[in-house]
Amino acid sequence: MSKINNIIFSDLDGTLLDHYTYQSIAASETLQQLKQANIPVILNTKKRSPK
Repeated sequence: MSKINNIIFSDLDGTLLDHYTYQSIAASETLQQLKQANIPVILNTKKRSPK
């Protein structure tokens, strides 16, 4: 029997981070469950660092 591996890719802005406050409170429980299940989460953003 083969093992199925999972990986999650997610944007930060407006998805895991609140669009206005940049807080991740709403996503925290889900991220913790993914960590406990050993499912990696790859975070992504299009924002650039200030020069």
